[in-house]
Amino acid sequence: MEPDPPNASTVLEETCGTTTFVCEYEGGIMMGADTRTTLGPYVSNRESDKITKIADNIYCCRSGSSADTQAICNLVTYHMDLDVADGLREMQEPPLVYRAASLFRDIFRENEGNIKAAMIIAGWDRVKGSQVYALPSNGVLVRQNCALGGSGSSYILGYVDKEWRSNMKREDCMEFMKTALSLAMARDYASGGLINIGVMETEKPMEKHIFTQQELLRYCNYQRTL
Repeated sequence: MEPDPPNASTVLEETCGTTTFVCEYEGGIMMGADTRTTLGPYVSNRESDKITKIADNIYCCRSGSSADTQAICNLVTYHMDLDVADGLREMQEPPLVYRAASLFRDIFRENEGNIKAAMIIAGWDRVKGSQVYALPSNGVLVRQNCALGGSGSSYILGYVDKEWRSNMKREDCMEFMKTALSLAMARDYASGGLINIGVMETEKPMEKHIFTQQELLRYCNYQRTL
């Protein structure tokens, strides 16, 4: 008698197939992502939050293996807290964005070939202001004004290159990001669900905005199920 086939969840790794998008605008930084995670061809979660808090002033967008990205974020947060215990910064002082980004980079390099993930780290500090750092799986950290990640990003690179401007107003940037993410979600099978957008401005907590598929129909006429 042949054994039962293994359960899909024990064979397939959960991934944030993902479209992530982070850019600077006139007043701060905007971070956006879809909310779908997958196990191979199966949708395992329709409402996953891929914008992860590292500190009050620093967040990251995750793409790739969910397990890898969550573990790495937890490790970086732990080391950021240790900086206070070690006397490297005061508790009331916002941590440096580059410090967090360099911790991500070091973990990627130390585990090169074993990590299936990419990150976009963004935030503000009192030294360099607003910053966005792209970190692909090869561990090369690059500061950018506008960064894309995940499998859905390839569908919107041309659109983003053409439409993005560094001096965008907040409302214009929000519309631009919703349009870009909607277009990617309409084409990429691993991106879907809702659109989650976070807005960060200096000395202010992040504002989170959630948009449903019905709200996004006017941005893209290609309808698809969650």
